[in-house]
Amino acid sequence: MKENTLTQICKIFGNATRYKLAILLANDAYTFGSLLKNLSVNPKVLNDHLTTLISNNIIKKSYPYNVYILTQEGRLVINLIINLQNELEKIEELIRGKKEADS
Repeated sequence: MKENTLTQICKIFGNATRYKLAILLANDAYTFGSLLKNLSVNPKVLNDHLTTLISNNIIKKSYPYNVYILTQEGRLVINLIINLQNELEKIEELIRGKKEADS
């Protein structure tokens, strides 16, 4: 049975480092070394996360500059996640406001 898309997205981005990695790549292209510096992880961990994102068609390596970039599909997914995060923040603000009004 094939996983549904939402379940697959949650598995991919349920890891904070992969989420940060994709957000970085949403703004610019990065080399392996620059990602290491920005994320402060060891090379094996970064390589594993890059492999996961590449195998799920979220990012790809762009030649001849050897930089990682989001795929078109990856950009769509990241935009959806960012929009979801923004909506969740609005809901949290409403809940906080209601709790303060009830106090």
